[in-house]
Amino acid sequence: MIEHSTVVVVDDDPIVRQALTSLISRGLGVEHILSFTDGSEAVEFSRLHHADVYIMDVRMNHTDGFVATSHIRRNSPDSAIILMSSVEADGVSFTAQSVGADHFLLKTTPAPEMTAIIRQFLERGHSDHSTADHNPSDPEATDPTKLTHRELEILKLLCQARSNHEIAQELSISEATVKIHVSSIMTKLHCNSRLQVVITALKHGICKLD
Repeated sequence: MIEHSTVVVVDDDPIVRQALTSLISRGLGVEHILSFTDGSEAVEFSRLHHADVYIMDVRMNHTDGFVATSHIRRNSPDSAIILMSSVEADGVSFTAQSVGADHFLLKTTPAPEMTAIIRQFLERGHSDHSTADHNPSDPEATDPTKLTHRELEILKLLCQARSNHEIAQELSISEATVKIHVSSIMTKLHCNSRLQVVITALKHGICKLD
């Protein structure tokens, strides 16, 4: 039951910490939520305790989210890590994936969508944490269970040759959010382009042409 999960929120902005804590508590019913102001505190916690999900800001004064993620991933390989940022800077999503994060979110993501993403990681028990050790030729590398429900929705629309704008309209999300999900899909499926994503999805039966 997800209400018995442990979620760690890490952000140096007290307003953001309070907002996320309230969202997770009220939206998901999670009872055990801890909050820290810096990545170093989360790293220390991960050495001694287990959390089901870490939600961390990318930019923090002492230990940022990228550095903290790399340490937490080693200390607690079974935890899910979601990194967040106020802006969509070039390469942020890719860097988040490369250091071991499972997902990247903009802080402007609508609350219902953010809640749904966190719920997915809590419910699935975080079946996979890093793509770094996977061989692209390995069938496991294209296991659709690695993709979140939202990523699968977007992947199916990519297979229909939909643009980011069309996908955003179809799913009632922003184009910036679509770009983040597409980047995550490419990383998880070991693809370098949207075309390669579609070919991989069709080849492995993740998507089918109508």
